[in-house]
Amino acid sequence: MREPAVDLRAAEVTWEGLSEDDLDVLADVLTDMLRPPAVVLLTGPLGSGKTTLVRKVFSAWGVGQPVKSPTFDLVHPYLLNGLRLYHVDLYRLSELEGLESLDLPAPDEEGTVVVAEWGEPLAAIYPDHWKLRLDPDPASETRRIRFSAHGPRAELQFRAGVARGLGNLAHQGGGQ
Repeated sequence: MREPAVDLRAAEVTWEGLSEDDLDVLADVLTDMLRPPAVVLLTGPLGSGKTTLVRKVFSAWGVGQPVKSPTFDLVHPYLLNGLRLYHVDLYRLSELEGLESLDLPAPDEEGTVVVAEWGEPLAAIYPDHWKLRLDPDPASETRRIRFSAHGPRAELQFRAGVARGLGNLAHQGGGQ
């Protein structure tokens, strides 16, 4: 795994060539960097690893039960030591007005983390959020991942995480 490209001005980090095993390390980085309340909007084509990454992140947070994609239910909540985690999948939601019926936490609601696959529509509801884009490289079976902070709280958490050394996956979990 190569060193990530970190852009402090844009509050963005990009990793190239991440394998599925590297997603375990990325999950640890994310769980250490994110501070509730937090919202992560996952994007990328079908099969890019969004659900796999959510499973790994929730496992890193200590969720002991199986984490399944909420494609048909749209939202799966998990309660963990006072932390409320929401796994959201908006793939089947075609209209924004359907978002209000999802029973999601209010923006800035303490003790909550929302991780949403196909989550772009939630940016209108949660202006302070993270975006994580996964782009697979079928030739090498790896991924390019771009993680960016949007809004004052997310940008502050991003800079604090980079200052703690979390932007460097190569030193977190080995690598090349």
